[in-house]
Amino acid sequence: MQDPHSSEPPDIVQSDWTKTPADTFWNQTTAQHVLQVYRTDEILIDALIGFTGTGINAGECVVVIATPQHLNALSGKLRDLGIHLPTLIADDRFIPLEAERTRDKFVINGMPDAGRLEEIVYGLLYRADRRGRRVRFFGEIMALMWAEGNKTAALRLEELWTSMSNAREFSIFCGYPEAAFADNKRESIRQVCGIHGKIIDGHESQLHEVCYRNAP
Repeated sequence: MQDPHSSEPPDIVQSDWTKTPADTFWNQTTAQHVLQVYRTDEILIDALIGFTGTGINAGECVVVIATPQHLNALSGKLRDLGIHLPTLIADDRFIPLEAERTRDKFVINGMPDAGRLEEIVYGLLYRADRRGRRVRFFGEIMALMWAEGNKTAALRLEELWTSMSNAREFSIFCGYPEAAFADNKRESIRQVCGIHGKIIDGHESQLHEVCYRNAP
């Protein structure tokens, strides 16, 4: 495996990376805020398959807030695995949402509105709670904001997600493309990593095993 630290600034590199089976990792992330800075879309989709598949197998509700491109890629891979998505969607076990459309429902003047965001998230939690299910979220709205240059909004949204996760004990998985950190890479990575609890390697597939460490 490539050195998972190789693209990180020297002052945030840690030696305590751990490798574990993907299903074990994703089933131990309750109320965790997990980050992947991925090199390619394929690497992100592989991680999403593990995140989504373990949630479905555990009887949880999996909410994926992603770009249409990533939603389509994930759906195709899940179908290839024999997962019947229409049934899961009808039963609120898999809830796919487009990132830009969801963002537009709670962003005001370029910044996330906490009240509107909570209304959306707690509505999704209610849909799961009424069926007695736990919930896990994947989101890349923050990555979209970062790519558009609205880093303040992205960091604020990460903070709001962390606060809700701690209050309601659900897990969050965030994905950022490595290319988003081309400008001022050292400080950018430090800022984003510092808001998360765990970081998984984004240089190669995490489909079967996950290489991770605690955030600095």
